[in-house]
Formats: sequence, C-alpha cells, structure tokens
Amino acid sequence: PRSSDGPGLHGPGDEPAGKMPEMRFRDFPELFQPVRVTASPVNSPALQLRAGAFLLRLLGALAHSYLSARQLADIVRALPLSVPGLRVEVAVSLFPRVLDLAEFDRVLFALSGPERKRVVRRLGWLNLWNPMRPDGDYVLDLRVWEERMMATLLAQLAVVEPGETVMGVGGRGGPDFNRIAGWRLPTTWIDETPDHGVLRLHFSSYERGCRPDMALRKALCRHVLTFC
Repeated sequence: PRSSDGPGLHGPGDEPAGKMPEMRFRDFPELFQPVRVTASPVNSPALQLRAGAFLLRLLGALAHSYLSARQLADIVRALPLSVPGLRVEVAVSLFPRVLDLAEFDRVLFALSGPERKRVVRRLGWLNLWNPMRPDGDYVLDLRVWEERMMATLLAQLAVVEPGETVMGVGGRGGPDFNRIAGWRLPTTWIDETPDHGVLRLHFSSYERGCRPDMALRKALCRHVLTFC
C-alpha cells in the first residue's frame, strides 16, 4: 500500500521478488529543504555552495533507490529557478535512477526552454526521445551524428504518417537560417540525411488529416534508450 506520507520513492528492501518497496518521504529529509522559487538567477557564491550541498545530499539519499519520472518532475518543479543550473544538474544526475524512462518527457516539460535544451544536449536525444509521443519542437544540429539520426527518424514519421505532421523551417550552414515557406522534410532524408546545417521543426499528430502510425512508432522504439 502507498504510504500516507506522500508518493513513494522506490528502493531496495525485504519485499517479495518482482516488487519494489516504497520508501516514505520522511526517510528523505533532504527533499524537504525549504526553497524560494524565483525566476531571476542569483550569482551568489554562497547560494551556489548551498545548491551544491543540496545536490550531494539528494544524490546520497537516492544512491540506492529509484524513482519515477513523475516524482523527478515534481522534485525539479520544487527547486528554485534562482539557482543557475541546479534544476538541470538534478535532472541529469538522477536520470540513471528513473525506472520509467519512457515517461522522462514529464521531466523535460517541468524545465524551462533553455534548461530543456541543456538537458537534451548533455543526455542526448536518443536517450530521451519517446517515439510513441513525438509531438513537440526540435532544433537539430545536423553536424552531430545523434541529432542527424533524430532527423532521420522524424523524416520517417513525416513521410509515412498522413497529414501535415511537420511544420517549421529548414536551414543550412548554421543556426541563423532563412525561413522557407512550405518547406517539408525531404523523403530522401530517410536514406541519407545531410551532415551540415540546422533543422528546426514542430511535429504534431493532431493537425487535420494526421493519423499516427502506431506500428511504425513501435518499430522506431528500438533506436532509443527509453524502450530498451
């Protein structure tokens, strides 16, 4: 049964095989440090030192435990925006402790846009992407193999699934590219994606005429860590 102290953190214990016990929040006082949530970053050495100490305590508390993506998202939301990099460090450091990586997009959407980009840059798209829920914005540097692979996977979805699933612009030569009216992902990218330039797009499964191809999405899961 779930503890009345709050949602459980999973950890080892004397439980029947195949069942992870739930650790009560009172076992993790590190998670109850009062924080003041503000949007303005504060460049204070003392504050950075406190943030580093908090991160070490948090990692120590969860060193032999696991948690869900929803729980990590709740932790991230509770942390102050005023400490530059803290929320990113927590998301990245606790990534290996998350049991349901297919739900990690909950953590990404608990972050601000710039924070999300930093987490993706450090962990990699192929470790985070959920092909079953591909909707969202993408900025892919095609010089990077992993991001080029992401462009290939998105091209497969865009070509096979009906409707205007991809909306956005394509570019060459760097992040400052010109908008191209009516631009679409070329079908040739399925076989060979360019190794230069930047691709920016929005993928949507909900525009008129769109219909997800669940068989294809399941097939793409073999390319990502979230479903390994």
